[in-house]
Amino acid sequence: PNTMIEKIGDYFRIICAIINRYRPVFVKDTSKDQQIGEKILKLLRETNKIKTYVENIKNNTEKKLKWMPMNATNSMPNFPRMNFDELQELTLGVYQLKQARAYITEHMTSEGAYSVKITDQRQDLLRAQIQSRYKNNTKYDIYIQYDPKNVSGWYCTCPNGSRVVGCCAHIASIMYYLSFARDNLKALQPRSSLYYTTITDAQDYSELSDVDSDSDVSDDDSNTLYILA
Repeated sequence: PNTMIEKIGDYFRIICAIINRYRPVFVKDTSKDQQIGEKILKLLRETNKIKTYVENIKNNTEKKLKWMPMNATNSMPNFPRMNFDELQELTLGVYQLKQARAYITEHMTSEGAYSVKITDQRQDLLRAQIQSRYKNNTKYDIYIQYDPKNVSGWYCTCPNGSRVVGCCAHIASIMYYLSFARDNLKALQPRSSLYYTTITDAQDYSELSDVDSDSDVSDDDSNTLYILA
């Protein structure tokens, strides 16, 4: 209620004190803070070279590329493999990686195919198209530059896709899948899916209900079938 507004500050300080006293430290490892900070400051001075390259293609100042679709599930062995910590260092955070899981599952077909595009004209560049989760009629083009050891650049046509300090969730989803998730499919399984193990499947039960022949029921009732929906 509005009468509590003047006390919000006091409540906030009390809650913070309780958290500081009884909860574990939120950031446990600070050994790389200096290194991460220096990396961010360095990246702030850089421009997105992949964005410039793609725009030059559109402006006909660079040669157009011929893209070929490919199922990346069992191909592209030269894309660098990374663990989750290495991906986090690349994206400079975990938010994009958490969002990436949803984009991956939406991008995969029912047969498990994961579509990207490659070109013979540049062996170090791939392209993919990701559907926006907020606009049904909007798709974003993603470009990622890589070699067998690392990812060196990226660009996405979404509003936040040109930044070089970290990346958007669309770019993160491609890197997450190609470098980690396609070899660790359990990483894509949402926690909520574990709840199904505590629920009994209705198919395990008979669709016919037991009817007591001695009970006082009408013929219509005795012919009724009941199922668990």
